[in-house]
Amino acid sequence: MSEQPDKGEYKLAIPKGQYGYVRFARCSSGDELAWDFWQRITLKQRAVFLTSFRMIVDSPTLQLFKREKFKQVERELFEFKNIRDQMRLFCFRDVDGWYLTSGMEGKKEDALPPGEVKRALEIMDDCRSALAARRKKNLVI
Repeated sequence: MSEQPDKGEYKLAIPKGQYGYVRFARCSSGDELAWDFWQRITLKQRAVFLTSFRMIVDSPTLQLFKREKFKQVERELFEFKNIRDQMRLFCFRDVDGWYLTSGMEGKKEDALPPGEVKRALEIMDDCRSALAARRKKNLVI
């Protein structure tokens, strides 16, 4: 089995803060589903998420967040919510940063479609493996 070519650094969603950064995760295929979602939403919708991202990279604790805007979904998977526009971005923490896995629209209630959660968990697992491999090779993340 041949080794996959390196796909380079992960895109930043917001400049690094005192307590880390927020980046867009990649699937093993190289697809960046959260980035694709980000490109489809409006600047106003992005601003809601960016406020949350800034809070997470500028604070040593997650206690700043209200449960309706940021919560744990399953395992180490979390979600940012834009309640007004009924949007969610899934993410996970790895070492000193947060990685956005995928996004979805049109879900106001807390129950999530199992397929969306499964996809986000798969991206999380793929991305964590790739990040570990990059660290092992001393490549910039």
